[in-house]
Amino acid sequence: MGSRKTFTITFASPRENLQETPTTLPTSEPETPQVSYTVQSSDMPTLNPRPYSCKYIAVVYAAGKFVTAGTLYWRMKKNGSSVRTGSSSISANNYYTVNAFFFDVDVGDVLEIALWSDQTDSDWDYDAIFVYVTRFQPFNLHSPRKVILAQIRMYNENATYPTLTQGNPSKWISYYPFEWCNEKIDNYVGLWSITGDVSINFWSPSETRGLWCIKYHGDLSRQNDAIIRTDSTYRPKYWSNYIRMTTICRPLRVE
Repeated sequence: MGSRKTFTITFASPRENLQETPTTLPTSEPETPQVSYTVQSSDMPTLNPRPYSCKYIAVVYAAGKFVTAGTLYWRMKKNGSSVRTGSSSISANNYYTVNAFFFDVDVGDVLEIALWSDQTDSDWDYDAIFVYVTRFQPFNLHSPRKVILAQIRMYNENATYPTLTQGNPSKWISYYPFEWCNEKIDNYVGLWSITGDVSINFWSPSETRGLWCIKYHGDLSRQNDAIIRTDSTYRPKYWSNYIRMTTICRPLRVE
């Protein structure tokens, strides 16, 4: 049995931009996407100590308003390459928020969203970026023998991330992460949704998804995809997650 370690995560504040005067959306796809973020080291969560491995999800938000009912079109790009494109019907005098989830990002990646409309009186005036942690793997599972985890405790703050502040924001829905293990019955044994703190005596993390991962949008679903929310009052209307802020465990090496 190895030494007990306490892993903590501190998230960076989201970068937000709210325009004083909204920008009218074009009626065809723009050559240069309106929303563009280069992932900076200051955007990344701080993990102390560093786990053996993890991945990062960047969520880029873009929001605006339709005066006349119409169709919003969008395209996600990563480092100049198209990732996903789609469209959504927007009611008259409603705000829209694009929640775009870019999976497996790193510092220096350029993440973009292009927006256009089939109406001439639609606009865009808000954007933001926030970076999550997922697929948290505390220890090397083969170093050199098989490793399982012992005396595990995981804690959530009574809060969801991110918290956006500009515009007239509203959190749409929040989820807890799944925990995973390697044992498979119907492919989903060990797939738990835990709504608070948890203690487990022994656990065998998934080699691909780690001890825990983001439950829905960004990893288990909506990898490199977007979901659009509309509202007559709020913008941005955005997705958030509870995250395992503190993980305490020991490696137990077995033959």
